[in-house]
Amino acid sequence: MRAHLLITAVAICSSLVGCSKRDRVSPTTLAGAIEAWDDAGLDAGAFEPADDLKVAGGACQRGTVEGLEAVVCEYSSVDAADRAREAGLRVVGSATGLAVASGPLLLVATDREGADPSGKAINRVTQVFRGQP
Repeated sequence: MRAHLLITAVAICSSLVGCSKRDRVSPTTLAGAIEAWDDAGLDAGAFEPADDLKVAGGACQRGTVEGLEAVVCEYSSVDAADRAREAGLRVVGSATGLAVASGPLLLVATDREGADPSGKAINRVTQVFRGQP
């Protein structure tokens, strides 16, 4: 019962403006995403162009965040990033991972090496990418 109340309290708190010390905003560029991860204390390595990786026409760069393979693609619109999600899931393949759009960006995060068996890192990377506390 206490766990259920705690989960409910966290969900309510997450939905309220001003619940965290600092309101976060979803990044709209790769540089903004890296800065958000760094500000959140997450280890974001260097990103390099991923010209060989075509994800529905996006301008993609590849790097690592918290030991996960990460590809961030920039699109001309929010709709284009949403439509690219399916192509991002094909990049993940049968590995553990996800493809999530936020604004004009698509994040494809993959744990091919089993570095995050609990899923906590991939969850945190995604939350920060979406501008959530």
